[in-house]
Amino acid sequence: MSGNNESLAMSQMEAIDKALDEYEGKIGLPNTITAPGDEDELNEYLNMERNVIEALSSVECASIAVRLQQFAFYIQRLLNRETARANWANATLASAVAPKLNSYDKYAKYEVKVELAASENNYVSKLLSISKYAERRKDRLFYLASSIASLSKALEGVKQAKISERYNG
Repeated sequence: MSGNNESLAMSQMEAIDKALDEYEGKIGLPNTITAPGDEDELNEYLNMERNVIEALSSVECASIAVRLQQFAFYIQRLLNRETARANWANATLASAVAPKLNSYDKYAKYEVKVELAASENNYVSKLLSISKYAERRKDRLFYLASSIASLSKALEGVKQAKISERYNG
């Protein structure tokens, strides 16, 4: 029965993912989440030296800025997926442990009670595992999208400066 409870949690999460993917499709977003470009291209853009940036044309700056914005969108979408998973897991976890909470010491913290419930119930354990994993992934992704978007804006600034320099210089 324990394997069934774990697979139930996974199938519920997959159903939520599918429903959200369908929703995104209905609003015009493609179903696939793929990185825009390969690792080498993105690594090059994220680690450009000053002299390389200064040697870029305004068109190259704009092109790289667009690629960085695409990558920021990709990262933001991954963050949104993990946020939705964590929210689902936490809400489902709260419902699953609610009937059991009063059986633990009333002075114990909620998190401790959830851990105790997880040690006694494989379904709760799997939900807790999903929640923790999604939260860790959210933590890793949290500032990346905005940081990459900031790099893109900086390149847009370089592009504008190059255009101004061309006309004013």
